[in-house]
Amino acid sequence: MVDRELVMGDKQSFDSDDEDELGSDQVSERDYNDHPRAVSESTVATVLTRVNENGTLKQIIRAKKSDFVRNLIFLDGAKFDFTGRGYLRPLYDRPDKRILLKTARQVEKTTFLANNLTATSVVMAYNKSLYVSPSHTQTRQFSNEKLRPAIERSPLIKKYFQDSSVSTQVFEKGFTNGSYIFLRSAFRSADRTRGISARTLCLDELQDFQTTEIPVIMECTSHFPDANNLMAGTPKSHDNPIEIYWQSTTQCEWLVPCGGCGKWNFLDETNIGPTDFYVSKRLPPGPVCKKCSKPIDPTQGRWVSFYPGNMIQGYRIPQLMVPWIAGLYDQWLKLLWKRDNYPFGQFNNEVLGLSHDSASKPITRDELMENCGDYDFWNLSTPEGVAHALKEARKYQLTGGVDWGEGQDGSEKSPSGKIRNASYTVFTIGAYVTQKHWRTFYAKKYEGRETDPDFVVRDIARIFNLLNMKLLGVDWGHGWGVNNTLVRLLGANKVAQFQYLPKLKQRMKWDPLGYRYHLQRNFMMSELFFDLKHGLIQFPRWKGFEPFAKDILGIYAEYNEYRREIKYDHRPSDPDDFFHSLHYAKLVSDIMTGKSRRYTFDAVEA
Repeated sequence: MVDRELVMGDKQSFDSDDEDELGSDQVSERDYNDHPRAVSESTVATVLTRVNENGTLKQIIRAKKSDFVRNLIFLDGAKFDFTGRGYLRPLYDRPDKRILLKTARQVEKTTFLANNLTATSVVMAYNKSLYVSPSHTQTRQFSNEKLRPAIERSPLIKKYFQDSSVSTQVFEKGFTNGSYIFLRSAFRSADRTRGISARTLCLDELQDFQTTEIPVIMECTSHFPDANNLMAGTPKSHDNPIEIYWQSTTQCEWLVPCGGCGKWNFLDETNIGPTDFYVSKRLPPGPVCKKCSKPIDPTQGRWVSFYPGNMIQGYRIPQLMVPWIAGLYDQWLKLLWKRDNYPFGQFNNEVLGLSHDSASKPITRDELMENCGDYDFWNLSTPEGVAHALKEARKYQLTGGVDWGEGQDGSEKSPSGKIRNASYTVFTIGAYVTQKHWRTFYAKKYEGRETDPDFVVRDIARIFNLLNMKLLGVDWGHGWGVNNTLVRLLGANKVAQFQYLPKLKQRMKWDPLGYRYHLQRNFMMSELFFDLKHGLIQFPRWKGFEPFAKDILGIYAEYNEYRREIKYDHRPSDPDDFFHSLHYAKLVSDIMTGKSRRYTFDAVEA
């Protein structure tokens, strides 16, 4: 039995922008654990002497999980040593049921998962654990390089918890106390994890999972009210699964005090001094204070939660705080080389454990957030909200856009086994509020029972008439059938249909026979990204807009060498429906007000 003693201080909410102004008293109040300390020799002796020669326990051992790890797990031929790894102790010892590690590369996150699985399996009889990574190769590597050494190189575990009767396969590890560890992969599907019931679930390399598959895997623990969920990975972009889950965590940061000026440092690139200062030995190998540039000691830091009320316990571990890099001259020079040579986004991801939107993104999360104002989307589900919307609607010439979808979340498969693209019908309303600025007032994604085409069409027509809107732009390619119904309900002069084409001499061309506009897809999408990046499109507060912003951030750009042009695409699990409904809504505003050719020119074939 493990007595998971809490090692923490008071938890108080505070905003992350306060990090530059934290004094020692404030950090102490918001501290998430006591000062790191080494495992006591008395505890070590207690753990060892409580085991009989036949492997049975003389009595219940009450100790922290980190103490068990210290005595059970061997790393490189020696017992696992927490010296310099004080930041790991709370991760082992706190009674949190859900933990997320957002880390840099090579900071022992996978070792942490292996140690947890091993110690829990030994201490808790008949415990069932499940480890899942995105690929078969990663799972096999974890089993052979991390898990097997943790089990087989421990004299105590090998002697008392392993024999010829238990399984030692790559994807299944057994123990004589009835515990099991199952290892699976889930690249594009969670099917390999179905049918496994586990009290402990480990998701490794979370950033590479399909977002829609993660909840399916988590269902493996639904049978156990005391289940534990450990997630770990290295972040990529802001719309990556690890960043999505990070927003729901306590967001603990390892703050390090400066002995000179007293500032508490949030570890990032500003804590790395000039390369010449380290090469000339003017600075010792390690981080410096971002305020006074004096050396700081990462071992003196402490975990501080920026959002202690959230359900998932989150920790960020950069390379700046690990003992095999900070304090070692050769290792620190390698880190400096990465800082000076890596692309900034790669350095953020691989060394600092921070998310960063890459250059392949047409627009970044931060750029979208700059377009958010101090208003909210109209609420058309309450009488008060409708009254407010009607009052505001009289001020503008409202237009709308609809991108049709099938109401799929990206987890469904076709009869041939191919994953269907995630797609939803999205209805967007807005108008020009100045000569240049177009504002988004309302957006709705039709989900669940509301995906029925008949309901969708009639609901859009109802809102259109309610707000006395002027014009509606709709997608022709997917919705030509429902478009006819909209035309009958609203009138032919109220609905404009748009069809994307990959090759077109003009940016936009009217087709009188098909009664629709043809759009040069990449060219027209580039125009909208231009408007977004230059603040010409306004959105409501980020909290309400974020679910729709994901449809924009999920789009990436690729350069086609053969055609020598940029192509926009998105992953099957990441819908882009709001982007296109926004595009159609603004485009009909441009057509109605004569702005459709103001900033651009016709695309011409090379």
